[in-house]
Formats: sequence, C-alpha cells, structure tokens
Amino acid sequence: MLTVAARLFATTLLLVGVVSGSYSQSGGVVSLPFTVRYATNPGLEARDTATDVDLENSWVGYGELLVNVSVGTPAQPVTVKIDTATADSWFFGPGSCRRSRVTCLGGEFDASASSTLTALDYPRFHIEYVSPSDTEVNGTYFRDTLRIGDDLTVDNITMIEATQTQALSRAIMGIGFSNDSKLAQAGQWYPTVIDEMLSQGKIGRRAYGLYMDSKDAETGEILFGGYDRAKFDGNLTTLPIIPGNDDFVVNLHSISMTNSSGTFPLSASGESGDESREFPTSALIDTGAALMKLPTDTYNALIDSLGSAIDGSGYVDCDFGQTISLNYVFGNSTINTEIQIPLSDLAVPYMYTNGEYKQDSEGRSLCILGVRESTKTSKHSTGDTFLRSAYVVFDLDQREVSIAKLKHDASGSSDIVVLGADGQSTQSVTTSTPTPTSTGVASGIGGASQTESTGAAQTSANAAPFLQPVPLAISTALIMAWLSICI
Repeated sequence: MLTVAARLFATTLLLVGVVSGSYSQSGGVVSLPFTVRYATNPGLEARDTATDVDLENSWVGYGELLVNVSVGTPAQPVTVKIDTATADSWFFGPGSCRRSRVTCLGGEFDASASSTLTALDYPRFHIEYVSPSDTEVNGTYFRDTLRIGDDLTVDNITMIEATQTQALSRAIMGIGFSNDSKLAQAGQWYPTVIDEMLSQGKIGRRAYGLYMDSKDAETGEILFGGYDRAKFDGNLTTLPIIPGNDDFVVNLHSISMTNSSGTFPLSASGESGDESREFPTSALIDTGAALMKLPTDTYNALIDSLGSAIDGSGYVDCDFGQTISLNYVFGNSTINTEIQIPLSDLAVPYMYTNGEYKQDSEGRSLCILGVRESTKTSKHSTGDTFLRSAYVVFDLDQREVSIAKLKHDASGSSDIVVLGADGQSTQSVTTSTPTPTSTGVASGIGGASQTESTGAAQTSANAAPFLQPVPLAISTALIMAWLSICI
C-alpha cells in the first residue's frame, strides 16, 4: 500500500506534470525549470455552484510556479511553490492538513524520518497570509539538506515542518530577502535558501531571472545567479528597490489602457483634470500572488472602461480583450520601461481540478478577470498575470529589479549572462538549438538604469544549455512505473 505522503505526491505529479531537472555549473548559475499550475481552487469540485464560491479564494492554487525538491536523508520528495515575497521555506508535516478546508497537494515531509536533520530551538513558526484570506501556517524549525531538481544539493538549510495549516494547497520555497523571514521580523536572522546557494558557491550573486512565457504555457524557468538574454526583447531597464522595503517594490510611473479608440490613463484626475492623484506610485513585483491587484481608484477606472464586458460576479467571456492592452510604465519620467499586457491574457479560464471548465447557462466556458481591488493594502501588486508579459531579474545583492519585454516561445535557445559580486557580469556561451556559439562580454545588467552600474567584467565562463523539460507522456509513464513498485 502507498503511504499517505506517497499518494499525495503521486496524485500531484499526475495532476500537474511537474518538470524535473536542474543544472549547476562552475560559472555560477543554476537553471531550475518549473511548472505552472492552472486549475483553480483545489477544494472545489464541478458539482459546486458559482454562488457558493468566493472569487478571491477561488484563486487558491492558480498560477503557482511549482518545482520538485527533496528534503533530508533519505530524500523525501515534495512539490513546492516558489515565492519571491517570502524568505521562509516550509513543508506540510504529517497530519498538518487534517483541519484544512482545502486539499493539500505536493506531499509531506516527516522530520522524524531524516537521519541528517537538526532540530532548532527557535520560537514556533506562525504566519498568516494576506491572500488568499484566512490562511495560516504553524510549525517548527529544523536544519537539513535540500535537493533542488535532480542535480543541486544545498546543505544545512533552515526550513520549517508545518504542524498545522489552513486553506493552503501548497508548501512554499521562499527566495526573497532574508529580512522577510518571520524570525528576522522578530530580530533573529538566519541564512535562507538563496543565501546558502551563494555561500556554498552554487551561484556568484543572489539574483535570478524569471521566465514564464505566454498565458497558455505550462512551463518556465528560473536562472539563479544570472539571466538569459534570449528570453526578452530589447534591453533590460534596471530600477532600484524603493528604500525601506524588503520586497521587490519599485517605482510605477503610470498605467494606461489602449483600445480601438486610442490610449488613455487608468487613474483618477487631479483638480486640473490633467494630473493623476495616484501616480507616480510604487508596485510590488511578486510571484506569490496569482492576481494583479490595483488600488480602488485605478481598479474602478478599469472596470468602468470595460463596461458590459464584465458581469457583476467578476466573470468575462473567454474571448474578451483581444484588441485591448494594459500598459505599465515603470521608473520615472526620465528612465522608464513600458510593458504592454494584452487584456486577453487576464481572461483566465475557471478550471476545476478534474479538468472541466465552468460554463454559463448556454454552455460557454467562463473566465475570470485576473485583476482584483487591493482593499487591504491599497497598493499595486503585479501578480503572475503580469509576469507573462515581462522578463524580470530580481537582484537581492544590488537591491534592484530589471525588467524587459518578454519574448514568447523562446525556450529553444539561451544566451546566459552570469552575474558576479559587486555588480560584475559575464556573458557566457550562447546556445540555440542545435549549435552553440560563443559570445563576448557584457557589463552590468541592463541597458537603461536608474542607478549607475559599475564594475569590470569577469572572465567568460562556459554555460551549459538548459535541460529540456521531460514530456508529460514520458513523465506519466515513469510515475506509473514508480507507482507499480510502491503498491
């Protein structure tokens, strides 16, 4: 018989086909493929009605960036969500989901079964997340080995075994600032996953480029220690993180909408009628949230501009927004970059975990507008829907975010830039299917920058091409073979 943890893990893989595999190389980069999970609300079945579901919580589990990791000795495989807005990494412990109102996916980690684990005498872990609402995790800290993908082993990582969770479908691997950990907020700092990747020589800088591809793509990749020029058009624009923030918060100059009538600002005007009382402002760039969130005035301006295209329950026609775009301008009036987001990318199918789509009374598939009003924080947050239009480099060491227009369908080639300490960078081997070619040296991260980037270029390093994701059919066959052994 399969154990409960094995059943959960096998079920998760069969549902989402999580990509396995990573590579590291001495040049200082680690490529980690991830799978994007599309099904909404893991606890919602097709028999439930739309009126029974709070739309905010119907997004529990949507748009998650999922990776396979293993913890402890012997290695216990779990599937986790990557989150740039936290530094803590936690896993479902045995029985931790017993009272949760949603299904916990991805497998469990049993700390008592690891021979290399060290229990840590820290205060108990407790966190409550803003979105989705009424979620929490309680747990205990430990230190153990973490294996990321197939190849990368990072020793002595401080992590959390959850003892009780509520309304969370996935465990989390945090790759944000160490000051964002719960212990750091209480005055006790510990090295996080990305801190240890740097100190153990896996990467040369605490930075990573993130590639999500188009709305319908099921895979993407994070490149720790560098970024991939083949994944974006034009130049990266580098923006400083606004002082006083331990998240990736940058200047947002404006938001506008373009439709058949032209382009107009999505903001409330000042007294003169030609000024915005909302912009310039700030925005959080975040992988941990599925939805794009807008302050009340901007959100209302968007909804008003859509008119009858969106109904009172927040549903839209799945063919909606084909000729409309939201235009985000990050930076200031002098140095900035514009990211255009097709509104059709924000019309996300409402899919149940059994693969069926929610339909209206006439049998048409319903979509949800992937934008919500940020009633609790009154701030802009980009969410995963934005990251399908932008390539983003998150640089913790330099406290910068670099943004460029994402290049779709670019998984077949790579042009890796390795980032080193003190702002140095080296453009390494460019590969494209099937023949690799060498390139020259690049200085700094982007083209335009709001802060000056200095430092000599390092010696060129050889970079291996990305491992290609395992096809789902092959993955499923391997999983079924594994199941036959375990049963």
